[in-house]
Amino acid sequence: VTVKTLCYALGKKAAAINYNRLVSLAAAGKRLAVVYGWADVYYAAVYDGELEIAAPEAFKKDKLIEFIEKHKDFILTCDDRSHAAFGGIKADERECMRIFASSAELLSGEEIEPLYAMQSQAERELKK
Repeated sequence: VTVKTLCYALGKKAAAINYNRLVSLAAAGKRLAVVYGWADVYYAAVYDGELEIAAPEAFKKDKLIEFIEKHKDFILTCDDRSHAAFGGIKADERECMRIFASSAELLSGEEIEPLYAMQSQAERELKK
């Protein structure tokens, strides 16, 4: 929402990427990107080149270890905190941003859509 607002206010365009995909740019080919959320929750997504095989999904640490085991043929790329917990390649976020920006499509504020890996509390409560 902040980026959308800045785009509108400044009349600028922006490049949109989710954090898992950004971290995945630390390696080429088949990647499993893991980033830390909060309260021992991690988000994992699976990519093969530009193709998203599995969208970002929330995992507790024990379930994520199982998920990583199922994807042993993928390169594990992580943010700093996830790297400390699981190893793999620690993404240099600045370098990943440079890689992304070199070929990113710029979007107007109207075209940018937020991606939520977890439903809001109100949406979760509706399902009960």
